[in-house]
Amino acid sequence: MRIMTTGSDLAGADDRARVRAYHDLSTHRLDRFAPGPETLDWDSQPDPFRNFAGARRTPLPLSADGLTTGFADLSRPGAVAPAPLSLDSLALLLELSLGVSAWKAQGPDRWALRCNPSSGNLHPTEAYVIAGGVPGLADGVHHYDSHSHGLEQRCAAGLAQPGMWIGLGSVHWREAWKYGTRGFRYCQLDTGHALGALRCATARPRLAGAQRWSRDLTMPPWASCWAPTAQPILPASRRRTPKPCWSCHRAAPCRTAAGFRFCISGSGPERQAFWTHTRS
Repeated sequence: MRIMTTGSDLAGADDRARVRAYHDLSTHRLDRFAPGPETLDWDSQPDPFRNFAGARRTPLPLSADGLTTGFADLSRPGAVAPAPLSLDSLALLLELSLGVSAWKAQGPDRWALRCNPSSGNLHPTEAYVIAGGVPGLADGVHHYDSHSHGLEQRCAAGLAQPGMWIGLGSVHWREAWKYGTRGFRYCQLDTGHALGALRCATARPRLAGAQRWSRDLTMPPWASCWAPTAQPILPASRRRTPKPCWSCHRAAPCRTAAGFRFCISGSGPERQAFWTHTRS
C-alpha cells in the first residue's frame, strides 16, 4: 500500500480541483443519481475477508465475554484499571473494535456481522498492526484477520523503542462493486467507523497511550510494507505513473472527470477498483 499523506499531495490547485470534481461526480442530485452499477454482478461479489496464504500466523485469544467493565464505567475516572500492552490486551482491543460479533443465516446464505459498522455490510476496511516489543508477538507488520481472529505477519522488522501502531487501509472494490463511483466515499465513512470503534474499545482495557490520536505520527521507515497489495487512492502523487485501465464494469470507456478516471480491473472476486490520474 502507498501511504497517503495529507500535506503536499493536496497542496496544488490541480489536486484540489480533482477532489472537487470527484465530489461533484459522486453527488446524488434531484435529477440524477451518481454513476453506479445498474445491477449487482453476484459472480464478482468481493470476499469481505482478506487473508494472506502462507503468512506466519499468530492466533489471538477471545476474551470479551469475560469483561466485567460496564458501559457507565467508561465515563467514571478510575473505574477502569489500566492494562499493559500485551498480546492479550491487543487481542481484546481488536476483538472489541474490528472483530466478528455474530453470524446470521437465511436459507443457504450465511454472513458475518462485525463490531465496526460498515455501509452495506461490505467492510472495505482492513487493519494492520505495526508492533515492536509486544510480548508474544514478533516485531514487524501484521494483518488482522477478523474471520479467524488472528494476526498474519507481512514483514519482520524491529523498532528502536517498544511500541505499536494500528494502520487502516481500504479495499475499494468491495464498495465499488455495489455503489460504483460513490464507493470511495463509503470507504472513508467506514474508516471513520473503524476509528470510532477502536477509540471506544481502547477504553475497555484502558490501554496506556492508546487514545493519543495524532495526524502527524512518525512511522517506522519500513512501514510501507504493511499492505503492499492495496490499491492507490485519490489524490495520487504527481510522480505516480498512471495505471492502465484493463476493463470497466460497462462496455463504455472508463468514467473520466477533471484529469482522473475510475477504473475496474480484473475479474471475479479478485476485481479491483481504483482512481488514477490522466496526463494532461
